[in-house]
Amino acid sequence: STVARICSELHERFEAFCRRDLYEIKLVVLFLDAIYLPVRPSGPKEGVMCAWGFTENGERALVSVRLGAREAKEDWLELGRDLTTRGLAAPRLIVADGAPGLTGAVEELWPRADRQHCAVHRLRNLQAKLPKPDHDRVRLAYWRALNEATGVKDGKLRLQVLINDLQHGGYESAAR
Repeated sequence: STVARICSELHERFEAFCRRDLYEIKLVVLFLDAIYLPVRPSGPKEGVMCAWGFTENGERALVSVRLGAREAKEDWLELGRDLTTRGLAAPRLIVADGAPGLTGAVEELWPRADRQHCAVHRLRNLQAKLPKPDHDRVRLAYWRALNEATGVKDGKLRLQVLINDLQHGGYESAAR
């Protein structure tokens, strides 16, 4: 049938994507994250671990997509070892959320790479500690502080203004 043929072709393409060599891809920044997708009409969502980044030329490169139901350190180690085996050199910067398993794997796989907590995840964590009516105001202030900063010191000062605002508003856990 046509559906079976399409599924077979997609499976072959995905297998080739998972096996391709990565020696020519020179990532400056590697982003690691898991998303949870409803892959069946009913039942739990599946964890899909993704690795992508920006090359020295500023191009985006997707380097890995795989199932990772637990999103545990072992899952991330397996993904990272596969990338290394296929020739991906250590990136200069790794951006990820603060999940303990992922953090531990990154420290083991790429100990010399700089690490950064993803700004989007940090904002989500911050908003989770705030009432809904404050979300837009804080989101705008957060991105303004990061986007308008002229350097690291200026960015820290701008974020401190937001932290002070949260403290004065009685949102201690959000300020932390």
